[in-house]
This record gives sequence, structure tokens and C-alpha cells, in this order.
Amino acid sequence: MAPSVTSPSSVFKSPEIAFNVNAIGALNLARTADDLHAVLVHYSTDYVFDGRQKKPYTESDVPNPLNIYALTKLNGETLIRNNYAKHFIIRISGIYGKVVCRAKGNNFITTMLKAAKERDVVRVVQDEILTPTPVHEIARNTLHLLSGKDYGLYHMTCEGECSWYEFAREIFTQLKLTTPLEPATVADFPSPVMRPHYSVLENQKLKKNNYNIVHHWRDALVEYLSGNF
Repeated sequence: MAPSVTSPSSVFKSPEIAFNVNAIGALNLARTADDLHAVLVHYSTDYVFDGRQKKPYTESDVPNPLNIYALTKLNGETLIRNNYAKHFIIRISGIYGKVVCRAKGNNFITTMLKAAKERDVVRVVQDEILTPTPVHEIARNTLHLLSGKDYGLYHMTCEGECSWYEFAREIFTQLKLTTPLEPATVADFPSPVMRPHYSVLENQKLKKNNYNIVHHWRDALVEYLSGNF
């Protein structure tokens, strides 16, 4: 599986490292997989799109990265496609799981729990729309995809879409958190890193080839919380 620089904000300061890891690293793995006659699984990102479409992106939609991280991930996709046929490039979105993000030290759920304990009011952006997807859903569907040989590019996220605020509201509801939760906008949290405001992915190719077994994001969240909290 190809490596990744996990944080767009950290990439902002180190574009050369991002390119070496996300692009050249992916190319090196493609060449190694070719030497070994192995299947390469490479995870990419919803950030390859600019968010202007306002409807779920399919595998046939043209990417337009807004930041260096997304650009280097797209570079990695291209280098794999052009150098090795036996690959699965899988774009994912809004991932969370038991192992927290190395760059941030937490995931969105643990961030919400911490904020609910430490703040009088929690504010979450409502103008970034995506599909939160736990890593166990991705792992399960990846294994299912690997049961066949329909190589190529796939989108793999839970069904449905929501804002980060709506996702937070569902977390607060499920965990019975009583701290006030309020909607905010991206403008309330300035960042030098441009991100798409809409990055929902449609699992069109998974569905076409009968490999789509992911759940709706709410059902996946309930399953994740029941096993971890």
C-alpha cells in the first residue's frame, strides 16, 4: 500500500517532502509491485476535486486540486496508472478510526469529546460537505474489492453526505453530550490551506462492478461508537 503525507496543513510547509512521499513514493511502489508481480493498493483522497461541482464526484470527473497535498496525491495516482496495470487506486473521504491521526493526535470524534469536556460551547463548520467514513468500512470493502481483478480507480466512502457540523451533531446525540453545539463557517477558522467545500464521492465504479458493501455514514458511525465508546 502506498504511503501518504497525512496532513494538508503540514504539507503546506514541506511541499518537496509531500511530492517525494505521495508521488515518487507511489511510483517506487508501483515499480516494486511490478518486479514482484504483486497487486498494488493505493489510497488517495477526495481533495483531488475542487468542490465546485456541488454533486457527488464520480471516477470519471476531472480532478482540480486546490492544495499541494491534493496535487501530490493526484500525481501519485497518475504515476501508478502510467507504470503498473495491476493496481487499485482508492479515493477515500473523512476517515476516522481507532488509531488516531499522527499529524493531529486525534480523530474527529475524540476531538469532539475533548471539546465537549473543555469548552462552554463547541463550534463546527457547516459549509464543508463530505462523507465521513470509518476505516473499518474501507478495510472491509477493500478486501471485497481484492476478491476480483477489476483493477483501476475507485471511490470508496460511506453512503450519504453531511457537513462537519451535522456529523458532530450526530456524535453529540449518540454519545448524549450536553455541551451546546453551534454551526460555524470556514471563514471563522482561517487556514492557509485551501480545501474543497464539497467533496462527496459517489462509489459509481464499485456499484457498477458489484463491489459496493459500505453502509450509510450514520449507520457506520453508530457501529463504530458501539464498539469503541
